[in-house]
Amino acid sequence: MKRLIYAIAIFAFSCSVSAVPITYVVNTAVGPGGVTGSIKTDGSTNIGNANILDWNLVISNGTGSFNLLGPLSGSNSQVGVSGVGFTATPTNLSFDYGSNGWVILQAPVLFSGFDFWCMQGAASCSGTAGTGNVVNAGGSNIFEALSGSQVIATAVPEAETYAMLAAVLGIVGLMARRRKPQQT
Repeated sequence: MKRLIYAIAIFAFSCSVSAVPITYVVNTAVGPGGVTGSIKTDGSTNIGNANILDWNLVISNGTGSFNLLGPLSGSNSQVGVSGVGFTATPTNLSFDYGSNGWVILQAPVLFSGFDFWCMQGAASCSGTAGTGNVVNAGGSNIFEALSGSQVIATAVPEAETYAMLAAVLGIVGLMARRRKPQQT
């Protein structure tokens, strides 16, 4: 019985560390505007186009705003990732502004010139020089210089995470209950 419980615990742990989709909450200021909303990835650590599953972001330049929607949220925009500066952990989504990469989320198509959020390292995705964030909502670019690796979003635990935690705690509880000495 002990071996079965240990096997179940090891299986539960191995399932909890495999890549599962992670939703990150974005709330970043860019000049008088900013970006708020969420980005969902497949759980990978190095993020490319295929690893971003969905997004629902409101971009603002301080005078206007626009809602960028990914394929699962209404699909009015596209994402582009170049280089290796976009990374993820189970708790954070980060961009390295010191890299030679960029990330852009833009409507209706990439590089159409308006309604976008661009995170750019040494390579520009916005036509604006410098490393940092560029937001365009309705035709006006707002730029904020940034350097080094910056956290751009934090993770929201998925329901599966809580279910796995409950299962593991239940198994530990059963193991503890079985170990109690019987009183006569």
